[in-house]
Amino acid sequence: IVFTPIRLLRLLKHENIIGVKTILPPLHRDGFRDLYVISELMETDLSSIIKSPQPLSDDHVQFFIYQVLRGLKFLHTSNVVHRDLKPRNLLVNSNCDLKICDFGLARIDHPEATSQVAAMTDYVATRWYRAPEVIMGWRSYTKALDVWSVGCILAELVGRRPIFPGSDSQNQLTLICEYLGKPSEALIGRVRNETIRHFCRTEIANSAPIPFMRLYPEAVPTACDLLSHLLQFDPVERYDVCQALEHEYLRNLHFPEDEPRGPVIDRREFDFERISLSTEEFKEEILHEVELYHTQGGVGGNGAGGAESKLENGVAGLSMPDHK
Repeated sequence: IVFTPIRLLRLLKHENIIGVKTILPPLHRDGFRDLYVISELMETDLSSIIKSPQPLSDDHVQFFIYQVLRGLKFLHTSNVVHRDLKPRNLLVNSNCDLKICDFGLARIDHPEATSQVAAMTDYVATRWYRAPEVIMGWRSYTKALDVWSVGCILAELVGRRPIFPGSDSQNQLTLICEYLGKPSEALIGRVRNETIRHFCRTEIANSAPIPFMRLYPEAVPTACDLLSHLLQFDPVERYDVCQALEHEYLRNLHFPEDEPRGPVIDRREFDFERISLSTEEFKEEILHEVELYHTQGGVGGNGAGGAESKLENGVAGLSMPDHK
């Protein structure tokens, strides 16, 4: 629903979240089909940097992951789940500023939404960054699915290639289990889909987990230790964003007073996701949102904290690859 990210980005203003500068009102209120949203200009995305020959130091990796987690803390404390974190959705400037973008799959995490979002798990996250509980079709999911995606991104920054490049859902699950080991019977029992349950019991080998230091021998040990907490098969055992920010790997960047919590979002702001609106009613909602951007000064992106000050502490700038 294109309306969801527009409303979210008006409500969530943070340095590590892409800001909407304005929305151009349609020329004609009746019968409009297009809406032009003007956002902050960023030079490239993290995927392009990873694929480029641009050298990345451990300081770069730390700083990128810190900013992702800092923005994600703001989202999660507002009960917003992004659901599609991946390098392509992390925009970057040459001075290493990073902003989370593409909120097309984002949803408010509240009890009334559980049945709805659980039914939409096939559309959650690009496959390579999709958490096991989503692949296996558990009855519900939590903010932990975003944390898994951050783990995949950290591994990709360290290794300069995706850690779980599955060709389909079963292959994706196989790759995850090759590194993390076979899930317990208790976890398999939470799978709703009988085909996936059977696959886990019969096709996944009983192998021991592979230490991340063996996978990434050139990485610093604390990066691999953080990976081991982010890429936990069981979401209950996985770090949350606050625990990740407090990890030793990010010790030189972690500054709690500069990692703000997000605002409490009234779930009624998103009632349109749960009720049926006619086309005309939906357009009126959109027009009202456009008016709010103009009357309330809906400029996002600079509303909280000061990550830019950290950039002056030794993180070298990058040359920007083409953003395609």
